[in-house]
Amino acid sequence: MSEPHEDLLVRFGLMGLGVIFIALAYVVWSSLGYLNVPAIMVETLLSVLGVALLVQSARTSTPTIENSIHIYSIIIAAGALTFMVYLFYQMPAFGTDELAIDYYAAHQFLLGLNPYKPVNMLEVFTYYHVANYFVTPLTVGGG
Repeated sequence: MSEPHEDLLVRFGLMGLGVIFIALAYVVWSSLGYLNVPAIMVETLLSVLGVALLVQSARTSTPTIENSIHIYSIIIAAGALTFMVYLFYQMPAFGTDELAIDYYAAHQFLLGLNPYKPVNMLEVFTYYHVANYFVTPLTVGGG
């Protein structure tokens, strides 16, 4: 029979792995989206594996009040970890839109494209995932 603290460590380990697999599925989806069938299969596999590990970490043999406290703590910790991963991937990479424009112009130049043509710079904000509230009004035609 295992010690209670060993059981708790195993549960938190499984929960951590589940959150990591779900975060990896999110990373794969944000970089590849629904481009091809292998990408969708990888996203689905990572998501299912992550959820299965989370369920396994909260599984108990006999439902008692002591076990329900462990289940609630695991659910709260998994939610907190998922929220932290969400915040980590939602933070902007650039503080201003000017930095994104400069980086994209350099990227276009390295690809052999003329960054001074407006048609080559249309995708700058979607390429770097710059949110609309980071875009200054003058760069989008506003006053």
